[in-house]
Amino acid sequence: MCIETKLKQKFQIFFRQAEAFEYAITRSKGRGRVFSFETPTLEAGKRRFLATDLKKFWNWYKSEDSTSRHFYELIQEDLPVRLYFDLEYPIEFNRDVNPQEILKEFFALVCELIREAFQFEVNPEKNFLILDSTSATKFSAHVIVHMPKRGTGEQLFPSNTSLKPFIQLLCQTMEERGIGMVKNGERKTALCDPIVYSKNRNFRLFLSSKVGKDAILKLADYCQFYDDEKVNEAHIFLDSLVTPYKHEQYELISMENMEKLVETKLSTQSSRIFSANRIGLRDVKNSQRDGVITLLSGDGPSSPFPTLDLFMTQFIKQLSGNPNVFIRIWNLMWLKTSGRQRIQYQINNCRYCLHILREHKSNNVYWTVDLNQGYFYQKCFDFDCHDFVSNYFVLPDEVKTHVQVTKDTVFEKLLDKENLKPQFSNSNSLNTSQIEVRRSSDSFYNTEIDEKFFGNLNTPELTKRDSFYDSQIDRCLLDVSRKSAEQLPSTGTFSRSSMISEDSFYDPETDRLLLPANSTQTTTTPSSPLLFDEDDEESIETVEETLVLSTTSTSDNLT
Repeated sequence: MCIETKLKQKFQIFFRQAEAFEYAITRSKGRGRVFSFETPTLEAGKRRFLATDLKKFWNWYKSEDSTSRHFYELIQEDLPVRLYFDLEYPIEFNRDVNPQEILKEFFALVCELIREAFQFEVNPEKNFLILDSTSATKFSAHVIVHMPKRGTGEQLFPSNTSLKPFIQLLCQTMEERGIGMVKNGERKTALCDPIVYSKNRNFRLFLSSKVGKDAILKLADYCQFYDDEKVNEAHIFLDSLVTPYKHEQYELISMENMEKLVETKLSTQSSRIFSANRIGLRDVKNSQRDGVITLLSGDGPSSPFPTLDLFMTQFIKQLSGNPNVFIRIWNLMWLKTSGRQRIQYQINNCRYCLHILREHKSNNVYWTVDLNQGYFYQKCFDFDCHDFVSNYFVLPDEVKTHVQVTKDTVFEKLLDKENLKPQFSNSNSLNTSQIEVRRSSDSFYNTEIDEKFFGNLNTPELTKRDSFYDSQIDRCLLDVSRKSAEQLPSTGTFSRSSMISEDSFYDPETDRLLLPANSTQTTTTPSSPLLFDEDDEESIETVEETLVLSTTSTSDNLT
């Protein structure tokens, strides 16, 4: 008899995941947990859910035949978590990789970044629980990091999505240093999978295998987390959970410094890390060669281009509707391969994103100005918006004039100081060879979209590729207003009319520009466990002898 049939005979079935969550909360005195499972009889891409308390689930789960266990912990949105990793690589393309060596290097880097970001000392031998399900064709391991204890128990992160900035920083550092990089066909990828930090993520359980596969996730023989070689499987099960047993009793780790650290470290990098579905990293040597060099940085509106600083501040104030916007950090950057000159602005009091048309809850946005072509655009530090690049905005003529007067002198002196070769010939345009280098090395450009951009900034064809524009409402953004210079007052401030520059894009009365959403986040104080408590007998099943089953179609969310 298949496991699904057994469950149907004993437990009630629900058809919505939300009902399973609600049932777990209301029927289990706050201790209910939701697990998902697969069976060979389910349609491909389907999964079902169980809602129960941990003790009841474990007592039932351990008694099942190992060939029938295809279960996953559902990492519920907004519940505190341990730091966790899904590590994998195809053996076929990595015959020269020593698993123990690459893990040692990866763990050392994780410890270094934890120390830098959170001021915690962790030891891979004492704090890293490792489960392994490596097969003949694929290396596969789960790592659950137990942070140092404080009070009665270890400390947890606020949620699995709150880990995204740390994972972003980790993957970027791996690429830069060439640590933990593996091959997947012709491309290089990171050893750790960065896509397992989404809401309501499924993470395979200890002693389970994937449906149709034989490799069971077991305690790795090289794991040194336990001193006792005969450790109880119930202990391993609890220690391997991403959201721990009785998590509400643990303390939460503050993420206050994490965002600033990520922004500081990633702001000078130009290589594109994240692809649509999985991290795909360019060859490390090529990444270093094609990188951006930060020549000068500063705080506040103190860059070598004060007129530009002022314009960008006023523009973002107008865009966000927040009069308290100000420049926090600026970075003057030079693209080594093409000689392009840029300045990047990181802004305080504005997280408004042109991708989601609202403010991000935690991660900031940043603006980059191409000083050669005189346009600027917005990008995000947010993990989910990492590939997004906004449409281009053209600087008013007077601002461009101020920039052009000083930029070559500024860059020439800075490059000379760094013993770098400047490339200033025809600084307002790129030659054919530079364009090809740019296309191949910089993810900002798409050859099908931006082909005409180098040739003529005023080409109306650019509007065709940007869905934000409505030809009946907006004039071509890149057709720079003849009056833009006149609209820039010499007093050092910009009026609303100067921001509009005859373009309704800047006018919220005619454009579909949403105001930033106000959102606040609250955190709770959590806790610690050992094994199951005696009072767990009064659990979800004592109220009603029912497991909740729910069906949905999200096959790409199983790990």
